[in-house]
Parts: sequence; structure tokens; C-alpha cells
Amino acid sequence: MEASTLAALLGAISGPAAATVVMFLVLAGFAWLFVKHLLPLAEKLIKDSNERHDSLIERLMTEHKEDRDLFGKALAQISSELKKLAVGVNLNSERIKDLEEKANK
Repeated sequence: MEASTLAALLGAISGPAAATVVMFLVLAGFAWLFVKHLLPLAEKLIKDSNERHDSLIERLMTEHKEDRDLFGKALAQISSELKKLAVGVNLNSERIKDLEEKANK
């Protein structure tokens, strides 16, 4: 091989066309890495995140139902106590009226 042929061959191997080929090979390697490893990893992370999110929502709804049941019971108890108090107030009001009538006679 002559020196000029070798120089031309080295020029072609190390020139802009070779750099473009190397760039495409590197990009293809990154694309393969992304598709083979990173996408499945991201899919797994998203799936795990969704499962955790679903379980949190499930727990939140259960706790909310328990809170609503407790709130309903407390409201019923308050209503019952308020009715008893209203009866007592009415009774006292009648007694006061009776005492006022007796005092005015």
C-alpha cells in the first residue's frame, strides 16, 4: 500500500463521514439502552407507584367511611341530648310561669 493511499484511507476513516457514522452508532446504542433497560424500569416504577396510590386511596376511603359512621353516631347522640335538654328547658319554663302566677296573686 502506498503512503498516499494510506493517507487517503486514514482521511476517510477519521473524516466527517466517519464521525457521522460513529455518531449514529452511539445514538443507536443509547436508543437500545433506553428501550431495553430504561423503559421497563420506568414502567415498573410507574406500576408500583400506581399500586401504592391505589392502596392509599382504598385506605383513605375506608377511614373516611369509618369517620362518617362515627360522625353520624355522634350527631345522633347530640340530637338525643338536645331533645332531652329541650324537654328540661320547657319544664323549667312552665315552672317559672307557675311561680310567676303564684307570685302575682
